[in-house]
Amino acid sequence: MAGYKSASFDPDEAAAASDLASAASDAASKASVALSAFGVQTITPADSVAINWSLGHIASLLLDRATTTISGFSGAVDGDRLILRVRQDGTGSRALVMPASVRYGTDITTLALPTGAGVTSYIGFIYHSADAKYDVVSVSRGFAP
Repeated sequence: MAGYKSASFDPDEAAAASDLASAASDAASKASVALSAFGVQTITPADSVAINWSLGHIASLLLDRATTTISGFSGAVDGDRLILRVRQDGTGSRALVMPASVRYGTDITTLALPTGAGVTSYIGFIYHSADAKYDVVSVSRGFAP
């Protein structure tokens, strides 16, 4: 038959194809885990809370008591961009205390959140591993319900 080429089985090519498929599956699995870090984690309100950034690069916290203290941050790697979404409860006038690992610059020198009932604010950080600091790089305040 003209143009017909017989197929042959090459065990080395089959093994290479199997290894390639396995590597692709492993890479997809790792990518899925890495992407989960960009999800939103909800922090259970308490007098003192800790935030593990490896569970999500956005952390949502409801302020439902007079003062909430963030006891510490963990789980970030150098250069991670992180967002803390803070919402006042229906009463408002709640305070937030940041951990010692938070560092302010000359543009944003302190954190002053609005106290209105139901108001949401966002605080952006970049983790600087050499200094073990979470640098505050943005604050956006006052999103009404």
